[in-house]
Amino acid sequence: MKLANKNLYKLFKSAGLDLATLTLRRQIEIISVYLTWIHLVMEICSLALYCSGSVTKSFQTIHLLVDGPSE
Repeated sequence: MKLANKNLYKLFKSAGLDLATLTLRRQIEIISVYLTWIHLVMEICSLALYCSGSVTKSFQTIHLLVDGPSE
């Protein structure tokens, strides 16, 4: 199986997994899991940014309630 992205092949090779020695089915399974994990990590980062924005807004609201609006 030829990978369109040689960097992806090198990434697996540096992780100690030589895709050339695996069957086509196993290569597809491993790459699918890898891409699924990338998607999952991106979703977690997106959720973390959303939550941190909400926390920041809450602190700003509390600050306004305690100190009052600045003029």
